[in-house]
Amino acid sequence: MNLRVKKVIIPIAVVLTVIIISGFMLRPASAHVEKSFGDITVKVGLANEPPLIGDTNQVQITVTKGTGSNAQPIADTALDNVTTTIKYGGITKTLSLTPSDDTPGEYDATIIPTQLGSYYIILKGTIDGQTLDNGTFPLDQVESKDNYYFPPLSSGGLASVQGTSTTTSYGTPGPQFSSIVNHLANDINDAKNIANATNQNMVTMQQSFDNLKGVTDELFIISGIGIGTGIAGIVIAVYALNRRNGSPKA
Repeated sequence: MNLRVKKVIIPIAVVLTVIIISGFMLRPASAHVEKSFGDITVKVGLANEPPLIGDTNQVQITVTKGTGSNAQPIADTALDNVTTTIKYGGITKTLSLTPSDDTPGEYDATIIPTQLGSYYIILKGTIDGQTLDNGTFPLDQVESKDNYYFPPLSSGGLASVQGTSTTTSYGTPGPQFSSIVNHLANDINDAKNIANATNQNMVTMQQSFDNLKGVTDELFIISGIGIGTGIAGIVIAVYALNRRNGSPKA
Protein backbone atom coordinates (compact mmCIF):
# COMPACT_ATOMS: atom_id res chain seq x y z
CA MET A 1 0.00 0.00 0.00
CA ASN A 2 1.54 3.28 -1.09
CA LEU A 3 1.72 6.43 1.00
CA ARG A 4 -0.99 8.26 -0.98
CA VAL A 5 -3.56 5.50 -0.40
CA LYS A 6 -2.70 5.37 3.32
CA LYS A 7 -3.22 9.13 3.64
CA VAL A 8 -6.77 8.75 2.24
CA ILE A 9 -7.79 5.50 4.01
CA ILE A 10 -6.61 6.41 7.54
CA PRO A 11 -8.71 9.62 7.86
CA ILE A 12 -11.77 7.80 6.46
CA ALA A 13 -11.33 4.98 8.98
CA VAL A 14 -11.11 7.49 11.84
CA VAL A 15 -14.21 9.35 10.63
CA LEU A 16 -16.25 6.15 10.29
CA THR A 17 -15.23 5.03 13.78
CA VAL A 18 -16.38 8.33 15.26
CA ILE A 19 -19.63 8.15 13.29
CA ILE A 20 -20.44 4.63 14.51
CA ILE A 21 -19.80 5.58 18.13
CA SER A 22 -21.69 8.87 17.93
CA GLY A 23 -24.67 7.15 16.32
CA PHE A 24 -25.43 5.49 19.66
CA MET A 25 -25.04 8.66 21.71
CA LEU A 26 -27.75 11.20 22.49
CA ARG A 27 -26.81 14.58 21.06
CA PRO A 28 -28.35 17.85 22.28
CA ALA A 29 -30.39 19.99 19.91
CA SER A 30 -28.41 22.69 18.17
CA ALA A 31 -31.35 25.18 18.14
CA HIS A 32 -30.75 28.35 16.09
CA VAL A 33 -27.14 28.87 14.96
CA GLU A 34 -25.73 32.39 14.68
CA LYS A 35 -22.69 33.50 12.66
CA SER A 36 -21.14 36.91 11.98
CA PHE A 37 -19.74 38.05 8.64
CA GLY A 38 -18.10 41.42 9.21
CA ASP A 39 -20.89 43.63 10.57
CA ILE A 40 -23.57 41.26 9.24
CA THR A 41 -25.10 38.68 11.62
CA VAL A 42 -27.07 35.70 10.28
CA LYS A 43 -29.14 33.38 12.47
CA VAL A 44 -30.50 30.11 11.03
CA GLY A 45 -32.87 27.57 12.54
CA LEU A 46 -36.25 25.87 12.32
CA ALA A 47 -39.60 27.24 13.47
CA ASN A 48 -40.52 23.98 15.24
CA GLU A 49 -37.82 22.31 17.32
CA PRO A 50 -37.19 19.45 17.57
CA PRO A 51 -38.19 18.82 13.95
CA LEU A 52 -40.17 15.62 13.36
CA ILE A 53 -40.13 13.46 10.26
CA GLY A 54 -43.12 14.09 7.99
CA ASP A 55 -44.18 17.30 9.75
CA THR A 56 -44.38 20.67 7.98
CA ASN A 57 -41.69 23.02 9.27
CA GLN A 58 -40.07 26.31 8.32
CA VAL A 59 -36.45 27.26 7.80
CA GLN A 60 -35.95 30.67 9.42
CA ILE A 61 -33.07 32.96 8.44
CA THR A 62 -32.73 36.25 10.34
CA VAL A 63 -30.32 38.94 9.09
CA THR A 64 -29.17 42.02 11.00
CA LYS A 65 -26.48 44.66 10.47
CA GLY A 66 -24.44 46.17 13.28
CA THR A 67 -23.59 44.87 16.74
CA GLY A 68 -25.22 44.87 20.15
CA SER A 69 -27.99 47.40 20.71
CA ASN A 70 -27.13 49.06 17.38
CA ALA A 71 -28.00 45.96 15.33
CA GLN A 72 -30.76 46.63 12.82
CA PRO A 73 -32.71 44.05 10.77
CA ILE A 74 -32.17 44.03 7.02
CA ALA A 75 -35.70 43.62 5.73
CA ASP A 76 -36.93 42.43 2.33
CA THR A 77 -33.63 42.58 0.37
CA ALA A 78 -31.00 40.86 2.54
CA LEU A 79 -31.00 37.60 0.56
CA ASP A 80 -31.32 39.08 -2.94
CA ASN A 81 -27.71 38.09 -3.75
CA VAL A 82 -27.65 34.87 -1.73
CA THR A 83 -28.28 31.29 -2.87
CA THR A 84 -29.81 29.22 -0.06
CA THR A 85 -29.48 25.43 -0.20
CA ILE A 86 -30.67 22.71 2.17
CA LYS A 87 -28.44 19.62 2.32
CA TYR A 88 -29.03 16.06 3.56
CA GLY A 89 -26.10 13.70 2.97
CA GLY A 90 -25.26 14.09 -0.71
CA ILE A 91 -28.71 15.48 -1.61
CA THR A 92 -29.26 19.23 -1.98
CA LYS A 93 -32.18 21.48 -2.85
CA THR A 94 -32.29 25.24 -3.48
CA LEU A 95 -34.78 27.02 -1.25
CA SER A 96 -36.90 30.03 -2.15
CA LEU A 97 -37.22 32.24 0.93
CA THR A 98 -39.75 34.99 1.45
CA PRO A 99 -39.64 37.89 3.94
CA SER A 100 -41.66 37.33 7.10
CA ASP A 101 -44.79 39.42 7.51
CA ASP A 102 -44.37 39.50 11.28
CA THR A 103 -40.63 39.80 11.96
CA PRO A 104 -38.44 42.35 10.07
CA GLY A 105 -35.19 40.81 8.85
CA GLU A 106 -36.57 37.25 8.96
CA TYR A 107 -36.90 35.09 5.84
CA ASP A 108 -38.81 31.78 5.73
CA ALA A 109 -39.03 28.67 3.56
CA THR A 110 -41.38 25.73 4.15
CA ILE A 111 -39.96 22.19 4.25
CA ILE A 112 -41.20 18.71 5.17
CA PRO A 113 -38.25 16.53 6.26
CA THR A 114 -38.62 12.97 4.97
CA GLN A 115 -35.56 11.31 6.53
CA LEU A 116 -34.20 11.05 10.05
CA GLY A 117 -30.83 12.64 10.76
CA SER A 118 -28.82 15.80 10.18
CA TYR A 119 -29.71 18.60 7.77
CA TYR A 120 -27.67 21.69 6.85
CA ILE A 121 -28.42 25.11 5.38
CA ILE A 122 -25.73 26.50 3.06
CA LEU A 123 -25.63 30.21 2.19
CA LYS A 124 -23.49 31.45 -0.72
CA GLY A 125 -23.25 35.03 -1.95
CA THR A 126 -23.13 38.49 -0.42
CA ILE A 127 -25.28 40.52 1.98
CA ASP A 128 -24.93 44.28 1.75
CA GLY A 129 -21.57 43.76 0.00
CA GLN A 130 -20.27 41.35 2.68
CA THR A 131 -19.18 37.92 1.38
CA LEU A 132 -20.56 34.93 3.29
CA ASP A 133 -17.50 32.78 4.01
CA ASN A 134 -18.17 29.41 5.65
CA GLY A 135 -21.91 29.91 5.36
CA THR A 136 -22.90 26.40 6.50
CA PHE A 137 -25.44 26.14 9.35
CA PRO A 138 -26.47 22.83 10.98
CA LEU A 139 -30.15 22.39 11.76
CA ASP A 140 -31.64 20.43 14.65
CA GLN A 141 -31.54 16.68 14.01
CA VAL A 142 -34.82 15.41 12.59
CA GLU A 143 -36.42 12.85 14.92
CA SER A 144 -39.15 10.24 14.75
CA LYS A 145 -42.64 11.04 16.03
CA ASP A 146 -42.57 7.70 17.84
CA ASN A 147 -40.24 9.26 20.42
CA TYR A 148 -43.07 11.56 21.57
CA TYR A 149 -46.21 9.44 21.46
CA PHE A 150 -47.94 9.24 24.83
CA PRO A 151 -49.62 7.04 25.71
CA PRO A 152 -47.87 4.63 23.33
CA LEU A 153 -49.93 3.64 20.32
CA SER A 154 -51.57 0.24 20.38
CA SER A 155 -50.61 -2.49 17.97
CA GLY A 156 -53.49 -1.40 15.76
CA GLY A 157 -52.07 2.11 15.40
CA LEU A 158 -49.24 3.48 13.30
CA ALA A 159 -46.57 1.65 15.28
CA SER A 160 -46.04 -0.14 18.54
CA VAL A 161 -43.91 1.92 20.89
CA GLN A 162 -42.46 -0.10 23.74
CA GLY A 163 -39.83 1.88 25.61
CA THR A 164 -36.67 1.84 23.51
CA SER A 165 -37.54 -1.30 21.55
CA THR A 166 -35.82 -1.51 18.18
CA THR A 167 -38.73 -3.30 16.41
CA THR A 168 -42.34 -2.41 15.57
CA SER A 169 -45.37 -4.65 15.89
CA TYR A 170 -44.86 -5.57 12.25
CA GLY A 171 -41.39 -6.99 12.82
CA THR A 172 -39.68 -4.15 10.95
CA PRO A 173 -36.85 -2.00 12.38
CA GLY A 174 -38.19 0.52 14.90
CA PRO A 175 -37.47 4.25 15.22
CA GLN A 176 -34.28 3.95 17.30
CA PHE A 177 -32.61 1.52 14.91
CA SER A 178 -33.85 3.37 11.80
CA SER A 179 -32.54 6.66 13.19
CA ILE A 180 -29.08 5.17 13.70
CA VAL A 181 -29.00 3.64 10.20
CA ASN A 182 -30.20 6.83 8.48
CA HIS A 183 -27.81 9.00 10.45
CA LEU A 184 -24.92 6.66 9.66
CA ALA A 185 -25.75 6.72 5.94
CA ASN A 186 -25.97 10.52 6.04
CA ASP A 187 -22.59 10.93 7.72
CA ILE A 188 -20.95 8.33 5.45
CA ASN A 189 -21.99 10.50 2.48
CA ASP A 190 -20.28 13.46 4.17
CA ALA A 191 -17.16 11.34 4.75
CA LYS A 192 -17.16 10.35 1.07
CA ASN A 193 -17.37 14.00 0.05
CA ILE A 194 -14.43 14.82 2.33
CA ALA A 195 -12.42 11.93 0.90
CA ASN A 196 -13.18 13.02 -2.67
CA ALA A 197 -12.13 16.59 -1.89
CA THR A 198 -8.92 15.32 -0.26
CA ASN A 199 -8.13 13.15 -3.27
CA GLN A 200 -8.77 16.07 -5.63
CA ASN A 201 -6.40 18.25 -3.61
CA MET A 202 -3.72 15.56 -3.84
CA VAL A 203 -4.18 15.34 -7.62
CA THR A 204 -3.89 19.14 -7.87
CA MET A 205 -0.72 19.11 -5.75
CA GLN A 206 0.76 16.38 -7.95
CA GLN A 207 -0.01 18.39 -11.08
CA SER A 208 1.58 21.48 -9.53
CA PHE A 209 4.65 19.44 -8.64
CA ASP A 210 4.90 18.06 -12.19
CA ASN A 211 4.58 21.59 -13.61
CA LEU A 212 7.25 22.87 -11.22
CA LYS A 213 9.52 19.97 -12.16
CA GLY A 214 9.07 20.79 -15.85
CA VAL A 215 9.99 24.42 -15.27
CA THR A 216 13.00 23.37 -13.17
CA ASP A 217 14.21 21.03 -15.93
CA GLU A 218 13.93 23.84 -18.47
CA LEU A 219 15.86 26.21 -16.23
CA PHE A 220 18.54 23.55 -15.73
CA ILE A 221 18.95 23.12 -19.50
CA ILE A 222 19.07 26.87 -20.02
CA SER A 223 21.59 27.24 -17.21
CA GLY A 224 23.70 24.46 -18.72
CA ILE A 225 23.68 26.19 -22.10
CA GLY A 226 24.63 29.47 -20.45
CA ILE A 227 27.48 27.90 -18.50
CA GLY A 228 28.71 26.08 -21.61
CA THR A 229 28.61 29.30 -23.62
CA GLY A 230 30.53 31.11 -20.88
CA ILE A 231 33.22 28.43 -20.75
CA ALA A 232 33.53 28.49 -24.54
CA GLY A 233 33.92 32.28 -24.43
CA ILE A 234 36.66 32.01 -21.82
CA VAL A 235 38.53 29.39 -23.87
CA ILE A 236 38.32 31.54 -27.03
CA ALA A 237 39.47 34.61 -25.11
CA VAL A 238 42.47 32.75 -23.63
CA TYR A 239 43.38 31.31 -27.04
CA ALA A 240 43.18 34.75 -28.65
CA LEU A 241 45.29 36.30 -25.87
CA ASN A 242 47.94 33.61 -26.22
CA ARG A 243 48.14 34.15 -29.97
CA ARG A 244 48.46 37.89 -29.45
CA ASN A 245 51.23 37.52 -26.88
CA GLY A 246 53.08 34.96 -28.97
CA SER A 247 52.96 36.82 -32.31
CA PRO A 248 56.37 38.27 -33.59
CA LYS A 249 56.93 41.98 -33.22
CA ALA A 250 57.37 44.08 -36.41
